[in-house]
Amino acid sequence: MERLVKVTSDHVSFMIGPIDGRVSYPIKGYTVKDLISGTPVVDWNEAAKEYPHLKGADIPKSDKRDKVQILLGANYMHLMAVSNSIIGHDFEPVAEYCRLGWAFTGRIKNCQVIGGNDLHFGIATVNIVAFSTFMNQ
Repeated sequence: MERLVKVTSDHVSFMIGPIDGRVSYPIKGYTVKDLISGTPVVDWNEAAKEYPHLKGADIPKSDKRDKVQILLGANYMHLMAVSNSIIGHDFEPVAEYCRLGWAFTGRIKNCQVIGGNDLHFGIATVNIVAFSTFMNQ
């Protein structure tokens, strides 16, 4: 069964880079309203209390109002390629360093994913980056 969906979108260009601002990279993409709304942002400082190996990564403070704002596509995988990893025990989250900073991924306690099979664990990924001004083209 085929379903057609009409999406209003703007073509945008912006710069993205690690939170320390040492470098930035140009990104081109499209806006999609509410594409990833409701995606939880994990407080990795809290998670590091349960998984001390994560403390080896530079984890910035998060705010309860933080939200996922950008979903990078496969055409930007070179920015997400891992150059260093911090790995704990089996089945624990991992910290991975890429051009955009530290990314954290894996199953963590006390994070539920709606529709998931395991109510005690969730999967979350966060890239810690800074964004510059959006410019419509």
